[in-house]
Amino acid sequence: MPANTDTFSTSVASAVRAELGRQGLKPADLAGALGLSRPTVAGRLNGHTPFTADELDRAAELLGITAYDLIESAALGKRFGVTTSTPEVARITPPQDAWAQPSRSRSRRAS
Repeated sequence: MPANTDTFSTSVASAVRAELGRQGLKPADLAGALGLSRPTVAGRLNGHTPFTADELDRAAELLGITAYDLIESAALGKRFGVTTSTPEVARITPPQDAWAQPSRSRSRRAS
């Protein structure tokens, strides 16, 4: 089965996964609440198949939040989760350690 290319439904799946993690729940707990098998829920959580509106409502009920909260979290993740090709951290070079030992990569001269 081909992967779902809808990035928003993938963001919704990420929001549901994140909220499950925050509350210490497992995908099996979600499967029980939705009345679906574990592999089906795994496909939803991995973003291969989008959640239906009814499934999203039941997931939100399990999590103690509203479906709107999940959708809003997905929208924020999509907006703020965008990274640049070169993160700023990668551009910063670490300072040289004043106590570092010299490199041993040079070969010794023949005596």
